[in-house]
Amino acid sequence: MPDLDRVIGSALVKNAAVQFVNAALSNAVVRQRLDDLATAWLAASGAAELDDNTEAPAVLPFPGGNVQVPAK
Repeated sequence: MPDLDRVIGSALVKNAAVQFVNAALSNAVVRQRLDDLATAWLAASGAAELDDNTEAPAVLPFPGGNVQVPAK
């Protein structure tokens, strides 16, 4: 049985990480930089650029297999 303190500590760290990522993504500058990075990565990988107005999900190529990003 896992040590309760370790389980609670792990949950707190995960929660803090999620809150940090959510706060970063709410920042317009960070969002724009991530969008620029994703666009550059897609161009380098030969994939089509993501269209913000598309209703179809995007499929991103990864070495371990493709990842499907849901449509907005």
